[in-house]
Amino acid sequence: MYKNNRKNNKELEYLGVSLISPKIRIGIIGGGRASLIKTKSFLKSGAKVYVLSKDFLDEFYRLKYDNLYLFNGEYRSDFILDKHIMVIALDGAIKEEIIKDCKQYSKLYIDCSNFLNGNMVSSMNVRTKNVTLSLNTNFGNPKAAVFLSTKIKRLLEKYDDFIGYTSKLRAQFKGNKKTDLMAFINSDDFYYFYKKGYSDLILKMFLEGNYD
Repeated sequence: MYKNNRKNNKELEYLGVSLISPKIRIGIIGGGRASLIKTKSFLKSGAKVYVLSKDFLDEFYRLKYDNLYLFNGEYRSDFILDKHIMVIALDGAIKEEIIKDCKQYSKLYIDCSNFLNGNMVSSMNVRTKNVTLSLNTNFGNPKAAVFLSTKIKRLLEKYDDFIGYTSKLRAQFKGNKKTDLMAFINSDDFYYFYKKGYSDLILKMFLEGNYD
């Protein structure tokens, strides 16, 4: 019979941070399947990805990205120095050495063999035209995050054009009234008028004719 082991699982505490991908350098050590999965994920985000391994799966050489750099060789500590994030996709004594170096140089790092050994995890990103949402589960269940992402994306798509509209308005608002204006337009009431096609009229009324 299935036994509920939730009480034995440690709930994870996450610090939510969004990184500007093209400015981020990610080092990945290992040339196997786990490394390939992480490499593809980070490449699609637009980050610069540097992969170091003595051997690579053939599929690595079929990846066509300007932001991918492959290096054949043994691990040396200087490989991590200019990287923001490290991904450790191998096992053995060398893994412990890499983790030790990551701690010494205050690097964010992922241990692919056991995510609890690292100090970060990769989020499941849900994207629409105007919204990016990072999703994690509190008990380390990535498949559940994928399951939820499809449902959440449908909800985000419902409001996506509205978020784009209010984001453009935000760029136009100036002065001391900006906080009040943003609170007004990012509301269920204003969304109702937006869907009815009266948003510009309601906004003009709210601004007492000062909006053009």
